[in-house]
Amino acid sequence: MKRTGKKLLLLATVIAMLFAFSACGKEKESDPDSTDITATPGQPDNPGGPDVKEPISLPVELNLPEGAAVREEKGVFFVDTTDYLLCVFSTDTVQNGAIFDESDVFALISSGAKASLANEVLKLKEFSVSGSGTKFYDNINGMRGYLVPMSHLTYEDAAGSKTEGAGFVVIYGKPNDVGVYIVEGISKANGGGSLESGSGKAALDIAMSLIPKETEPKYVVWENAMPDGTEVRFAYKNGSVLKVVTDGDDLLLPFNEEGTTGIMIRHNKNRADQTAKNLLQGLIDSLKDDGTTFGEIVTVQGRMEYRKVIMTYTENDQKMKEVLCLASDETGSCWLLDLYGTEEEVNSKEDELQALMWSLEEE
Repeated sequence: MKRTGKKLLLLATVIAMLFAFSACGKEKESDPDSTDITATPGQPDNPGGPDVKEPISLPVELNLPEGAAVREEKGVFFVDTTDYLLCVFSTDTVQNGAIFDESDVFALISSGAKASLANEVLKLKEFSVSGSGTKFYDNINGMRGYLVPMSHLTYEDAAGSKTEGAGFVVIYGKPNDVGVYIVEGISKANGGGSLESGSGKAALDIAMSLIPKETEPKYVVWENAMPDGTEVRFAYKNGSVLKVVTDGDDLLLPFNEEGTTGIMIRHNKNRADQTAKNLLQGLIDSLKDDGTTFGEIVTVQGRMEYRKVIMTYTENDQKMKEVLCLASDETGSCWLLDLYGTEEEVNSKEDELQALMWSLEEE
């Protein structure tokens, strides 16, 4: 499947002239915290757990004890028992970037430098991780997950009312989709919150009972190597892209069988003396002609920060449009995304480009 249109073909040539290529992909970094995790394969025991099924707006089921007060507020489902407040919710985003799975959230929790991002994901004012007891599960009701005991958590609801105490966080990676389910338990007892106590075990039984319902995945995750060998991961909306294909130095995400509209992805090594804005301006200068119009270069935020410009031109009596987005980091790693097609096609697919910028990361 090939891209069509003179601008797209010219663009590939210009990119090759402007960038210095590197055939080496970035080596994956090992997780420094992985050796501290207690691996617990298989579904954990839940003896004597609560057996009341409570329907909630999330696509999950949860076992709740009789008499528990339940309510929902702005996408967070609360289970209020005598001893614990439990908060249950789903998320797939932090700071305009994708949260792919349970490992993303655990990495934020484990990194003191990213405490503000972890608080945002967990919807907490603050938290402190307990010194021991963190467990990784290969299978909790069909999902991978982490149990992270907390020496302190502070949750504040929309009315400003705070609940704080010791407790835990359980992080589930969504099955076959981007994002996580999170269950937080906060003990109401001063100085309490031990997960070995009766109330602690009962609260944890509730958290470990979460079962996902079968739903159509919202996203498809692509995780592989670029043509230059760089490992990459990104997500696109389920049903939007026909397939991911390699075309020379590029990956193409076509929206139709002809390949006349889609998104092109290219990775290169940036010259050390060039910024993302300068590189994008170089592309603009090289592609300019009497029939081509460019908008202003603007900054847009995804999982990385991009510089974006819109290019329009006429081809075969059709008004064509391309949205060029370029990101370059301090290591010299440079990503170019190009949403192309007729003006009408591109206007209808800009949310697909946003999903790609929200999720694309080098591994």
